[in-house]
Amino acid sequence: MDEVWERLIPDARDRVDAVLLERGLLPAIVVLRGECGLDPVPGLYEAQEAVVRRRHCLIDRGLLEVAPRQELDVADVLATARAITSPVVAVEALWDGDTQGWMVYLLAIVDRPGQHHERFDEVPLASIRHGSDLRLFNGQVPPWPEAIEAQQIGGAVAARLGVPFHFTSPETPDIDLARWWDGRPAGILQRRYRYVGPEDVLAAVTPDDSGQRITSADELVAWMAVQAPAERREPHTFVIDVAGGLRVAPRRSEHVACAGGRPVLSAGEIGFTRQGGRWTVTEVSNQSTGYCPEPSSWPAVAAACEQAGLVHPGGFTAAFEFRRCTLCDQINIVKDDDLACAVCGGELPREWNVSC
Repeated sequence: MDEVWERLIPDARDRVDAVLLERGLLPAIVVLRGECGLDPVPGLYEAQEAVVRRRHCLIDRGLLEVAPRQELDVADVLATARAITSPVVAVEALWDGDTQGWMVYLLAIVDRPGQHHERFDEVPLASIRHGSDLRLFNGQVPPWPEAIEAQQIGGAVAARLGVPFHFTSPETPDIDLARWWDGRPAGILQRRYRYVGPEDVLAAVTPDDSGQRITSADELVAWMAVQAPAERREPHTFVIDVAGGLRVAPRRSEHVACAGGRPVLSAGEIGFTRQGGRWTVTEVSNQSTGYCPEPSSWPAVAAACEQAGLVHPGGFTAAFEFRRCTLCDQINIVKDDDLACAVCGGELPREWNVSC
């Protein structure tokens, strides 16, 4: 029996029970600490534990009904994520706690400045709680069912969105843990390129469209294995998403479809071969008239290749300069340093200006 509860006189126990039945845990904790004449007054966590234990006793006796926990549905969480107007770059599970115990929040990490990071923000998708911390005392946890469900739901939603899923510590609840955005490569902080191509191409992109995300050589091998032999020999369409990940698609795919309609850090064409037991990038360019990335977008490409364990050439093997004509609005590829518009002959700016 709980030591704090044993110290209460019968009238005080009845008072706590009445508040617990009518108003819930927090008011009952307040009554226990402030209106029951205990000396010394129990600490907050002692009182919480006593009231939680008492609540379970009332449930076992059939005096207190517990509303059934509503199961999370992948489709509902996915719909919430897709309703977010800013690009979702990751799904993260994060521990949090209150007077009832630990819970897990599922968060969408989005591409906009936020309260906790200069480049990324978080949007709540769902919260998961399976019980109080009393489970620690009766041996029900670990493993934590909240963490298991968060991994299942969060992982499924992330896979449908084509973004990474992150959960720093599924085995052990804690606060102030490393976040997804901690340790992002420096290239993640560079310019974002929005789509500037034909509107009908963008309109044809569906929520499920995106290229294959490559995070390891094994994933590249698996993707290459399902491509037609002719496709394997050709360079492939690629983008670097705003999470810093490499995405690939067959060569004739639109870059905006490979990116799922989202902004990118770079885009172009890329070719791979296996050399000396490792997969190597043999050719790579920034040739994408849909995004028109600068040659200076290379660091994002290099970082994504290195994260995937791919050897790269150290720079674009073919680099393109794009400019928008300020007179006729035509996007040009600059050749041989000739800054003259191919359509109207007007002088092109010396600095990149495509989406300015």
